[in-house]
Amino acid sequence: MVEFLNGGTAICPLSAAINNQQRNGIHLNTVVVYGTKFCPYCIAARRLLDASNLAYEYTAVDNDSDLRENIMKRSGQRTVPQIWIGEQHIGGFTDLRKLALNGDLERLVNA
Repeated sequence: MVEFLNGGTAICPLSAAINNQQRNGIHLNTVVVYGTKFCPYCIAARRLLDASNLAYEYTAVDNDSDLRENIMKRSGQRTVPQIWIGEQHIGGFTDLRKLALNGDLERLVNA
C-alpha cells in the first residue's frame, strides 16, 4: 500500500496516484519517487527536488516487496530510486540530475 503526502492511500502505485491526483485537483505532472530510506541516491534525489523547490511524493519501498516488484516491472529497473513525472518514467537519480542541470526538470513538471 502506498501512502501519499495528502493522506490518501492506493494499492496500484502509479495509476492510483494519477487517479488520486485527478480527484483532488493536483497537477498531473507530480514528481513521484520510489526509493529506500538509506539509499544515498534516493537521499540525493530528495535533496535535489527540495533544493529545486519542486513538490514530490516519496514512497519508501524498504518493507513492501510487492510494491518494489511492481515498480521493477513498470520501470524495467531493479535499482532505486525510480522516478516518474506524471506517467513518464524518468529513471533514477542520474537521470533526474541531468534533467535538472539542463533545465528540463522544471519544464516537465510545469508542462
